[in-house]
Amino acid sequence: MTVNILEAVILGTIQGISEWLPLSSEGLVTASGIIFFDNSASHSFSMSLVMHFGSGIAALVYFRKDIKLILRDFLIAPKIQSKEATFLLYSTLTSGIIAIPLMLIMENLVTSGFFQNTSEFSMLIIGISMIGTGCVLRYSNKSSNSFHRDPSMREGIITGIAQGLSVIPGISRSGITISTMVIRGFDHNQALKLSFIMCIPVTIASGVYALIFQSVYIDSYTYIAITTSFISSLFFIKILLLIVNRFKFWIFAVSIGLIIFLSSLTELII
Repeated sequence: MTVNILEAVILGTIQGISEWLPLSSEGLVTASGIIFFDNSASHSFSMSLVMHFGSGIAALVYFRKDIKLILRDFLIAPKIQSKEATFLLYSTLTSGIIAIPLMLIMENLVTSGFFQNTSEFSMLIIGISMIGTGCVLRYSNKSSNSFHRDPSMREGIITGIAQGLSVIPGISRSGITISTMVIRGFDHNQALKLSFIMCIPVTIASGVYALIFQSVYIDSYTYIAITTSFISSLFFIKILLLIVNRFKFWIFAVSIGLIIFLSSLTELII
């Protein structure tokens, strides 16, 4: 299935913005594709993964100086392990171990006859997952630890598990990773930056996987969607880093989740 230019721009923008908010970009893009463009659940899910490529490249460009410093410290003195490098290495490996089988399960679900023919059911799952994300965000806001925790192998594994679960539509990658780190005792700004940097290999890998292995027709509109995701991501990362402490995003996550849940439940009942 192909997309038109309007769909490419709108979905690319939604992906570029929601990837960095404590909302599920897969959930919002999939839901938007189903609601506004009458796409199947499988096509919408595949497109959401493709557009992750643009978001990942945007984060790589934006945090290039931080990444360069981390790599320099790691390569110059490999015996004196960089805390950030160790954290990112183990979080990435753990994310892959958790995310790959989950992604294969999700792919089988969205391409099965039952899941593909009942978009309302997939929307119900997205709504429930987003409500759950909002509850986790709320809990992390209330549990502010008095101690400060530094990045480590252990913390990388724990946060990597959380990031791996975000492949499920409706679970926010940034929301669950930032919440996990804050609950574990990380400074909020440090958690935000680490969450954005650790997403780079995962989001790029998701995009490459979808382009190679899933039934996404690669044409000029696909490139427009990826480019739009890149541009909007690059712009919104900067905005979010400035405003992150001013908003209660858990309220937004729960509200959107409830709207999606109730509307899909109504469709299933009627």
